[in-house]
Order: sequence, then C-alpha cells, then structure tokens
Amino acid sequence: MFGQKPDRLIKKDGNLVAVPTRIAKEYLAGTWLSHASMVYEGDENRVFRVFESTVNIPSVGRANFHIDECLWDKPDERNHRNQIRFEYVTPDDGSENGGKIIAEMHLSRIDEDTFDLQHRYVHSEYGRRTGIGTALYHQVENWLQQLAEARHRDVMLGLLAAQEDLIKWLRKEKFSIKIEQRPVLNDVLNHPDRFTFDHPSYHPKFAEETWIFPKGAVGRHPSDSILLRFQKQIPSGTPSRDVDEVMKHFVPSWDAVGEGR
Repeated sequence: MFGQKPDRLIKKDGNLVAVPTRIAKEYLAGTWLSHASMVYEGDENRVFRVFESTVNIPSVGRANFHIDECLWDKPDERNHRNQIRFEYVTPDDGSENGGKIIAEMHLSRIDEDTFDLQHRYVHSEYGRRTGIGTALYHQVENWLQQLAEARHRDVMLGLLAAQEDLIKWLRKEKFSIKIEQRPVLNDVLNHPDRFTFDHPSYHPKFAEETWIFPKGAVGRHPSDSILLRFQKQIPSGTPSRDVDEVMKHFVPSWDAVGEGR
C-alpha cells in the first residue's frame, strides 16, 4: 500500500471520494495489519497505520487523512479499548503547526455488529465554521456501510451524548434514541425548564460545549449530566452512500470542540 500513489479522497472541486472498499474487506478478513506500519509504540499500546491519503479540504487546504488501529496490550471497557481511528491532520512539514490534529473520530468495537463512537474532536481553530467534523463522520459512516455490505449484515453505531448541540446534530444525522430513554429526550426537547444547561466544571476541553444537567444538580462534572444513548443502524442491503454528494459543499453544521465519552 505504501509507496503506491495514494488514493485521492477529495477532488479538486472539494468533493470527497469514499475510502476504497478493499480497506473494509481487509479489515473483515483480518489482513489489514499485514500491510500496515507501526506509527507509535508506547508502554501499553501500539498504533498501526492501515490507510493514508492526501486531501485538500475547503477553507483549510492540504491535509493528511489517516485510518489507524490502536491496540492495547490489556484492553478494558473503560479507558483502554482498542480503536479504529479516522483523522484529518495537517502535513508534517517541520513547522510548529505540522502534524496537528484537525479532526478525529475513534471507533471502538463492541462486538461483530456494533461499534461505539468513543471519541470525537475538532480543533477549536476549525470548529463549527467549516463542517469538517460532519465530513469526517460521513467518512466513518461510509466505511461502516462498506463493512455491512461486505458482511451482508447490518452494523450498529452508538454513542453516549450529554451535550445540547451534539443531540441536535445526532437527530439531524438520523440517529435514534434507546426506547427506555425516549421520555427523557422528550423532556429535554419539550420541557427545557426541567433541566440546567451549563458548561461542565474541571474540564477545559469541554469549555465550548453546553451540557445538560438535572435541575437542582449540585455538581457540574460530566458524570453528573443527563447521558442519553443514541444509535444508528447502518443497513447492509443498500449501496454505500455517494460520498461526493454527501459532502460536496462542506456546509456549516455541528462541529463541536471536544469529545464524546
């Protein structure tokens, strides 16, 4: 893979092109690491680059697109889940801004049919005004669509949400709420006076996000917030979405700075 001419993900007019389907097939076959190079080795984890390409993002310019797999020596359910990482990064040109994360979304695999969007981030320099976070999410969804088609079985993507803007964005992207939590979501949408909308304390990285807390809650830690479980079923029986059409305009949308938990 490396040494070959990289696949172009964004055309000259700014349209994005889907990740090659071979990447999903290699993942399912368990062979994608056979072509990968290790880009990081720590005391407890290693990161392998399974795909990379040069992209040209409107309003940002030239960037690198990576798909990495992070493997922990001792994975667990809380802090050290193995991840598939989708990232836009500035070119490593030797400058102080080289190699800076523009946006990233990390998936953890729950089981064969279920993935969790464990981490999301858009650098404050690019948040909200460019739609980069939404564009990267659509790259993730397109790849999950390819997995579903290759396996002939639907894939589920889920995440926890406690942020006002994130919940609005998830509804726009056709995510559904867990049945048992629908009454809470209805209350948030229709009776906001029953809740407190505030920034979480002790977490500077969440400073630009408004979280939802129970009315009268003393704490403002993320663990004190209203946590809602959203999910989206990625069907196996329909063609992969045309990424060119989905992302050709990079329209402004939710691109919150921070991460999901």
